Amino acid sequence: MLSRRLIIAVSFFTVMALSFVTVYILYPKPEADPWPQDYTSIFSYAIDDEGSDFDEDISGAPSYIDEINYPAINVTKVSLGVEDNYLYMRLNYAGEVPSLPFQITASGNIEAQIVEAQGTNIALEVDNNPDTGALGVDIFFAVNFDYGERTQVYANYDFSGTDDIHENNQHIEGELGEGGMGYDYVVVRYDTSRMGQFFPRGSMVMMEFWSEAESDLYHHFDFEEINAVQWTIPQ
Repeated sequence: MLSRRLIIAVSFFTVMALSFVTVYILYPKPEADPWPQDYTSIFSYAIDDEGSDFDEDISGAPSYIDEINYPAINVTKVSLGVEDNYLYMRLNYAGEVPSLPFQITASGNIEAQIVEAQGTNIALEVDNNPDTGALGVDIFFAVNFDYGERTQVYANYDFSGTDDIHENNQHIEGELGEGGMGYDYVVVRYDTSRMGQFFPRGSMVMMEFWSEAESDLYHHFDFEEINAVQWTIPQ
């Protein structure tokens, strides 16, 4: 089982600016292959999660997090598929991802604040060994939205010598296909051709998903997760 300690220890959005510099300076974007005309048939695995699953023990969260249901981060379905060198992923949300910072009106215990960003993250444990990687995570896929500014799609992997999923030795930049800000879904893909043992085609791996929002008051204004599941990566 992947460790949830890494979620508590790291705020993803505090490193988004650094990640942006890292992606575009240290990891220049390669020439992309054309997208398939119809990639819906590529998706061979799906997880449905209609609930709103919060974690009231997450660090950097308000004490009233159990009262919050922020639809934009509530992932209702995850679809995955592999074709040629690419991992394709579609995320369906319970609400539209805002195109601009979103104002929260004070209500009861909930303070007035502005939600500025969100991210959905998928972590894989590929070797069934919680002592390797970053607290068991061998590769980490991210889809982040800075409302009204930018979308980040990337994967970090090879965490030898560290317990921090942002202290990676290798990185790839992903691609946005459609959806995202202004929509209630997003389709992205990642070129896995350089990942080798960190994305073992044909092997069963453990996956954990979580989704979070950051406001001007809290790193984790809202936080939701889907329980860890097993997935056999297509050949």
